[in-house]
Amino acid sequence: MQEEIEARKRNDALVDAMRAGGVLPSLEMERAFRTVLRHHFLPGRSLDEVYADEAIVTRTHPEYQGMAISSSSQPTAMALMLRQLQVEPGMKVLEIGAGTGYNAAVLAELTGCADQVWSLDVDNSICEEARQHLAAAGYPGVHVLHADGWQGYAAEAPYDRIILTASAYDIAPAWFAQLQEGGRLVLPWVVLGMQQRGLAFQKEEGRLRLVDHAFYGYMPLRGEYSRPLLADTEGHTWFSERLLPADVARLSRLQSGERWERPCALLPEPLEAPGEDNLRFFLAVQEPRMVARMKPTGENAIEIRYGLADTDRETLCFLERGTPTVLYGWGSQHIADVLEQHIARWFALGQPGPEHLRMVAYPPGANPSPQSGEYPAHRRWFTYFISWT
Repeated sequence: MQEEIEARKRNDALVDAMRAGGVLPSLEMERAFRTVLRHHFLPGRSLDEVYADEAIVTRTHPEYQGMAISSSSQPTAMALMLRQLQVEPGMKVLEIGAGTGYNAAVLAELTGCADQVWSLDVDNSICEEARQHLAAAGYPGVHVLHADGWQGYAAEAPYDRIILTASAYDIAPAWFAQLQEGGRLVLPWVVLGMQQRGLAFQKEEGRLRLVDHAFYGYMPLRGEYSRPLLADTEGHTWFSERLLPADVARLSRLQSGERWERPCALLPEPLEAPGEDNLRFFLAVQEPRMVARMKPTGENAIEIRYGLADTDRETLCFLERGTPTVLYGWGSQHIADVLEQHIARWFALGQPGPEHLRMVAYPPGANPSPQSGEYPAHRRWFTYFISWT
């Protein structure tokens, strides 16, 4: 009893801080976070740890080089996503990624009915623990199902809201098909590597229109269509929207050949923050050939290079900041010309950052025509029409 009283006191302090930080836009969301006590979902953890505004890793996997594969998300990040989701009483919600069950409990409070919430996870042991936590917290009615979230859950479709608590490079056709017309899909959308953007889409007339975006990040979606871990024999980890392990091996072999180098006249001086991040975001959002290569170089030090790769034409180009910035690579230099064209367009548009992004996403089979100022970006499943304000 004393622990419950102390937990509620600490939870109220956490929610007060979240409200002061502006992440709780409504009394309904504030009430939900005050009602659901996080320690029920993290048994065995100290109250100091549980009621800090931080993500808490709950599971790692040796196949992922010890990387975290499940966690209790940072409460502020949860609130940002739920603010984008705009859940109302009586809505039917599908959650991809059960985690500890904490987010599903908050969703149950927002819908007003626990059995209106379905939560999926590819790991059955995570599902079992989430069910136990939800029952202990007073939400046994939430449906926690062992399933690959990429496929959604057609048996209960359509849903008013779909939320991913794991990051994804693309939108699954199943999520689009199972979303009610006028419904919202919220996901951490992978831009490149660990760079993500929290996107909220609304389903309208056979497409998804971006209606809100925020900054937060989640660990990768697992399952049949998860992105493979890309590593080469030189100790680099590669990030890309389209590369496969065989492509990385080809690029590694390519780098044993003759290297070319030339200055980038568009960037005579290094970009100041946040300019470099904005340029990288601009390139990665609309150029599927964008790659990043990362390698630890010492204690708390990482070398990161980014550029473009065309494995079909066996050419690779990286951008290296300096005075001037240098383009270097292997194979044909045509890929450097493409990179410079993108950079020139970024300058012409006024060097936009993530907050200037506008996007409409079309599912497989659609054959849309871009409007004035839109730039098509093709990922594996969806086509994204990008524009900048």
